[in-house]
Amino acid sequence: MFIVSILRNSKGRDRPHLRSEGLFDAYKGLPSCRLFLGVGSNANPRENIPRALAALVRRFGCLHSSSIYLTEPVAVDGDELFRNLVLFLPTTLAEAELKAFCNDIETQLGRDRTHPQRKWIARPVDLDILRCFAGETEILQPEALAQEPYFLVAIPELLRCLGLAPATVTGSPCPTEAVVLDGVMIGKQPFSLHCPNGQDVEVCQGIKPQTLSDIKEPSSV
Repeated sequence: MFIVSILRNSKGRDRPHLRSEGLFDAYKGLPSCRLFLGVGSNANPRENIPRALAALVRRFGCLHSSSIYLTEPVAVDGDELFRNLVLFLPTTLAEAELKAFCNDIETQLGRDRTHPQRKWIARPVDLDILRCFAGETEILQPEALAQEPYFLVAIPELLRCLGLAPATVTGSPCPTEAVVLDGVMIGKQPFSLHCPNGQDVEVCQGIKPQTLSDIKEPSSV
C-alpha cells in the first residue's frame, strides 16, 4: 500500500507557473537520463494509477504528467476503456534500473508478468519507457516517442508543456478523466508531483518546475 500525504502549497514555496520553453531547461544542470514514461490501466484504474504515481514520485522526487486520457483498448481483452498518460522523469537512474523498478510496481499492483496471456489480459498498470535522453533538448515530433495511438493522444500535450513540441502539434479530442490522489483530483489537465523528502507528495495543477536542489539522488533499486 502506498500512503501519500498531499501538501497543498502549505510550505509557502515559490513555484511559479513555467513558460513552455523553460521546463526542460530547468534540468540542464542534472547529469541524467531524462525519461518519458507511458502509463496505462484498464483494471481498477482509479486506484491503480494514483498508487503507481505515488510510488514513482516518492522514488524520484518529481515528475510531470499529461492529462489522463480515456482510450479504446488495443489488442487487449475486455471492453473497459484504458486510462493513459505520459510522464517526464528527470532522473539519474539508468534505464535498466528504472525498468526493473517499474516492473516491481506492476507486480505489486497485481499484474502477473508470468501469465501466458499477459499481453492480452486487462492491466492493473502498465509502465513503458518511451524514450531516454542524455541531455538533448531538440524539438520533437510526438511519433519520435511512441507509435501507439493510446500514447499519442497524451504525448503532444506533454511535449508542449516541456517546450519540446513543434508549432504544428495539435491537441487530442479524446476525453480526459480525473483520479483522486489522497483527496486531490488530478488528470483533467497536466500536472506535476513533487516529493523532495521521499514521503510527502505535493500536487501542482499545471506543469511546474522543480529546483535541482530539490531532486533527490535515487538510491540503488
